[in-house]
Amino acid sequence: MTLLLFLCGCSKWNFGHQFPLLFGGRSTVEISVSSDLNQNSPLAFDLLVVYDQKLLESLEKMDAATWFKNRKQFLKDHSHQKKVEAHHWEWVPGQPKLKLALHFRKNARGGVAFGNYPSVGEHRIQFKPHKHMLVTLGETDFTLVQ
Repeated sequence: MTLLLFLCGCSKWNFGHQFPLLFGGRSTVEISVSSDLNQNSPLAFDLLVVYDQKLLESLEKMDAATWFKNRKQFLKDHSHQKKVEAHHWEWVPGQPKLKLALHFRKNARGGVAFGNYPSVGEHRIQFKPHKHMLVTLGETDFTLVQ
């Protein structure tokens, strides 16, 4: 009874915000694009929200070149099982800063971001989908801060 009264008394109670693993939710992704992005070339960028722990662990070991090479088949193999949601964008140098909403279902285990840079490197960062993030896309790599 006390819990019911507490919940009724909280006009701003948001289960998704308070318990994202149980109910899912939404976070904000701010994208900042450098004027010299990808050595003045467009960049493919993916944010993956993953719902399966083993799949998350394998993605956390994959570099961006492998991800983008196998992206289409990977999504065919896993999207229908609802183990992963992929958000894909193409960015151009100097594009204005943008805020996006990232929606996720319950039981999101984690996330992985990939930038398709031609330079040597992993170009991969792990993130927590339920936390707001700032992504800065630079000339040869990107950063993600939560």
